[in-house]
Amino acid sequence: MALKPLNSAAGFSVGETPSTVISGNGDISANNFSTTGVANLNAIGNVRISGGTNGQIIQTDGAGNLSFATLSPTSLTNGNSNVQVLANANITFSSTGNANIVVITGTGANVNGYLTVNGNAQFNNANLGNLATANYINVSSNLTVTNLVANTNVNFTSAGNVSLGAVGNVKITGGTGGYVLTTDGSGNLSWSATGSPTIIQNGNSN
Repeated sequence: MALKPLNSAAGFSVGETPSTVISGNGDISANNFSTTGVANLNAIGNVRISGGTNGQIIQTDGAGNLSFATLSPTSLTNGNSNVQVLANANITFSSTGNANIVVITGTGANVNGYLTVNGNAQFNNANLGNLATANYINVSSNLTVTNLVANTNVNFTSAGNVSLGAVGNVKITGGTGGYVLTTDGSGNLSWSATGSPTIIQNGNSN
């Protein structure tokens, strides 16, 4: 085994003083390095830790043991809920193990569950082709709709007053010219002919 000279910049000391035990200008290799004070490693370029792959982070187990871990730059994960923001793709929200509760695409937001609105809801263009499985809207506050289109049989129920504005704003298809809306007393409306404009009819007497 070849012998190499032992050099020191400030000398070696044994004992409590001075506080600096080893001061070297070159490389120092050790199997185990421990310090109770602050270890100043200077610039980050001076720190090299082998292992891991490109893009991984260093995490701790809380007991001082470090390991490399992969952190997805496109996902925020917490337990069984997560938010994914994919590059040039959809934004998805999952909660309590249920995937894709809310999916935001380039054309809008899709809610795969209940949508609760406690305040005012304003829709500039609402297309209710398939509104939930129950096919109803439950609004506890104000609902302002500029254009409401229902492509299927959707029930609209209100316990209060419904203001439709001017008569020109109301359009109900069916019937022919001159027909009027009549009720069966249970809330069901239908078109019927006006009959003679000079006769007032009531039951079987006129």
